[in-house]
Amino acid sequence: MPSLLRGPARVSSPLPAVSGYELVRLLSSGNWFQLFQARAAGQGSAADYVIKRLRDNGGMPRAILLREAQVTNSVSHENLVSLLGEGLGETTPYIVLPFLPGMSLEQARQSPGQTSVPQALWYIRQVAAALAELHAAGWIHSDLKPSNIIASETGHATLIDLGLARRLGTAECHADRWLAGDANYLAPEVFQPNRELTGAADIYPLGLVLLRLLQGAKGNPQEPVELRRTLSDLRSYRPDVSRDVAHLLGRMLAQEPLRRPAANELVEIISRLEIESLMQW
Repeated sequence: MPSLLRGPARVSSPLPAVSGYELVRLLSSGNWFQLFQARAAGQGSAADYVIKRLRDNGGMPRAILLREAQVTNSVSHENLVSLLGEGLGETTPYIVLPFLPGMSLEQARQSPGQTSVPQALWYIRQVAAALAELHAAGWIHSDLKPSNIIASETGHATLIDLGLARRLGTAECHADRWLAGDANYLAPEVFQPNRELTGAADIYPLGLVLLRLLQGAKGNPQEPVELRRTLSDLRSYRPDVSRDVAHLLGRMLAQEPLRRPAANELVEIISRLEIESLMQW
């Protein structure tokens, strides 16, 4: 799914008209959606909005946009993207989201230098808090990956792109497809057709996000056997990663969902580890 923070894309045609908004620039353009930075029409205000607009008004893309509107409208949390408006009944449907200045965690991990352990834990704790709220409302994010987490300059993390969210405890998906999301960041149980999923399906990819932040640009998707080897070798090239943090990673990346901590438990664990990491840093 496209991020809210891609660089401006080149576009030769005029920007489309969206009632009530002045489109400023095209942020990204994919097969299904276009994202535009926008401001409220006629107010001369800052361009604080993102218009997420369908390119094709049918099938799975429309279902994804409707689901994103449904979930973002029903769950509110400071670390979860919010819905500011919608035009789902328009000829070309769209939703309105906040413009989030900063960069994705994918961009952060590709940046020169290492993400410190306290900083990585801070990001992950915030996302875990958003997941706890999402799970309590009966939803699983289902597309959790570094590019779907936006970090501001102050370190505030926001989880975005809720269009592939599934209902907790079901095997439902979109447009009769049982598998959706980035295969590099899906929990093992997601690959089992008709498997009823729990919130643990979000904890596994969140563990991968934490691992990728600690690995930096060299971190790549891995098979389970390679992943276990990476976890056992982590402290050899990141000696600042404590045994407790490495142990938590092992729990988050457990193949068996019941062995993974719940999102609210994860918030409590990381809160303690953050203090310990800051003292050692």
